[in-house]
Amino acid sequence: MSNQLIIGICGVSQSGKSTLTRSLKKELSSRRLSVKTFEMDHYTVEKELIPKIKDRLDWEHPDSIDWERLVKQVEKSTADVVLVEGIFAFDRRMLPFYSKKILIEVDKSTFYERRNKEIRWGEEPDWYLDHVWESNQKLVNASPPDVRLNYNGTDNLEKVMSRIERDL
Repeated sequence: MSNQLIIGICGVSQSGKSTLTRSLKKELSSRRLSVKTFEMDHYTVEKELIPKIKDRLDWEHPDSIDWERLVKQVEKSTADVVLVEGIFAFDRRMLPFYSKKILIEVDKSTFYERRNKEIRWGEEPDWYLDHVWESNQKLVNASPPDVRLNYNGTDNLEKVMSRIERDL
């Protein structure tokens, strides 16, 4: 491999980004490639700096991410393959890094079903779930992906790997 491959993995909350990222890391590592992952959930700003929408913290707002810290970490990574995953992976600040952008798609009803089962944020009102969905749609539409996947059952790891293999 002559150049570093940096892949952005984006999708709405609960779409399977982390699952795909872990699977890709395992597969790529088994090919004796060094792999570094950056999960945007680990690069949030302090809670008091996160914008609010109505009475709730707006984790779906790009200002919830510490972009300076994330960008610096990605820039200094020397791994063969870098995987950046998160709901803002297609943000304009990250796009210049990517060799490939992968979008994991789920339909709206699947998103609602999965998000309603998620308990780490407490009970969420329907208006907020609508906000989460719409925020993601705007971001994705602003920067179309190179690869669209429905990883949760219809696209398996081999299929995903075949879509990125030519860049390895």
